[in-house]
Order: sequence, then C-alpha cells, then structure tokens
Amino acid sequence: MSKTEARKNFTVFGKEVLLGEIEKHKTAVENKCTKVNANCEKTTAWIEITKRFNSTPGVNKRTMIQLQGFYQNLKRRAMKKKAEKRIDIYKTGGGPSTSHLGPTEED
Repeated sequence: MSKTEARKNFTVFGKEVLLGEIEKHKTAVENKCTKVNANCEKTTAWIEITKRFNSTPGVNKRTMIQLQGFYQNLKRRAMKKKAEKRIDIYKTGGGPSTSHLGPTEED
C-alpha cells in the first residue's frame, strides 16, 4: 500500500476482533513499566495480536503500528469523554448529566 493511498476505516467487526485480542494480552499491553523485559513482552504481545488480527477472515490487514495507533486513539477518546462527563456533572450542580459514555469508554 503506497503512502498516498487512502486506508480503509476500521469496521465494527474489526474493532471487536482487535479489542478481543487485546483483552487476552491486557497485562502486557497495559504494562506501564519501560524496562527491557517489559518492552520485549509488550512487543511480543503486539506481534501476536497483529498475527491473530490479520489471520481473522473479514478484516482489513493492518500493521502492528496501525493497530497500536488505533488502540491509543481509542483510549485517548475514551479518557476525553470521561473527563467531559466529569466536567458536565459539576456544571449541572449535581443534577442529571446530559452526556453518556459508550460501552468501550467506560472503565
């Protein structure tokens, strides 16, 4: 795929597959430690996630970097929505909130 060619968006099925694979390797992927062993474990986990994701029929093939970027963006959006909800609660003076979190944004 050339750099100028547009990439296809993740499908709902592709997102579910990726999140399911990440859930299996959650301890390695979410590990905050940056020591050599932990980084090696993270890389190994992401390689395994990428292999399993790309071997699933019905998903567009992605590189490890693309999958990591998607997951980081998903987490970033979820944290942003969570912060907006918290701000919204304080705006209403404790009344009912007007914003709602989706199933992937709750923690």
